[in-house]
Amino acid sequence: MDELPEGVELPAANVATPRPSASLIVSRMNGNIGEILLCHRVSEVPAFPDFWAFPGGGVSHTDRRLSEENPDWLSSTHNPVTSITLLRELVEEIGFSPDGRGSLELVDEEIQEKICKNKEEWGNFVKQGVLNIDNFNPQIIAVRTMPPFAPIRFRNTFHHLSIGCLLYTSDAADEGLGVDLGGRRI
Repeated sequence: MDELPEGVELPAANVATPRPSASLIVSRMNGNIGEILLCHRVSEVPAFPDFWAFPGGGVSHTDRRLSEENPDWLSSTHNPVTSITLLRELVEEIGFSPDGRGSLELVDEEIQEKICKNKEEWGNFVKQGVLNIDNFNPQIIAVRTMPPFAPIRFRNTFHHLSIGCLLYTSDAADEGLGVDLGGRRI
């Protein structure tokens, strides 16, 4: 049924061009129960306010430039640009960064705040060795584009990282303490 009634005209649809983005599904086993990490988006953000989502976000011009200037960064990953985006967003949104051993660790709040204010700082901290990107090897599990009726569209690369155990800060690791994020151990 593709005919319109006589005299009816539909306006042309404005379909937003999808923007590249990346998200990370972090999973672990807690005894016999599998757990995943979701983030609650604050109500003040323009895209998907008050929504539960995997950490991640849109590819920025800074991410593209960092990938071009540092071709060895994350070169073993499927797409170094989206991997850079993903790692920057992890610090911004939840304060985590790779620990160099295939898992994640909390970063200092001051570092997180600087990166939130200026995306360039993420690259500076990596160059200084403050943030580690070694041995970060998530699997790409899907690439999906949001439907054409969405006001903001993303072509999202979903990455998966199984950490298999509790996440630790470097200080807490020495004491065997898990990280408490608002009553939820990670």
